[in-house]
Amino acid sequence: MNRIRHRDDVPPITEPTGAQARIYTSLDPADEAKLTVAEVSIARGDSTTAHLHKITEEIYVIMRGVGRMRLNDDVREVRPGDCVVIKPGTVHEISNEHDEPLVFVATCAPRADRADFYAPDGTPLNHELTPS
Repeated sequence: MNRIRHRDDVPPITEPTGAQARIYTSLDPADEAKLTVAEVSIARGDSTTAHLHKITEEIYVIMRGVGRMRLNDDVREVRPGDCVVIKPGTVHEISNEHDEPLVFVATCAPRADRADFYAPDGTPLNHELTPS
């Protein structure tokens, strides 16, 4: 299905660590979208949950702010214009220690599936996402 989704029509959801995401493509398996696209915003002191995917590859494009990106044991600063490629099996987490919000576009292929989120030790990660 072709469509245009306006940002104001996509309610943000919040993960337990405080990161907020607007998911522009449906997570419903019945949807025809083959990938997930989300805008993620992380306030000072917040982060994503450290996790890995066994199937999904993610790509982050940093749009605004400065953050710390962890890929396994490698931690680096990321800033606007940076692109982070996260292969399946990579423990990853991104955090913000600065006053300006960290904003990035995340794409996942194949489409993000809550069943493909694992803690760094490989156990299933079943944290809840709540409407903001």
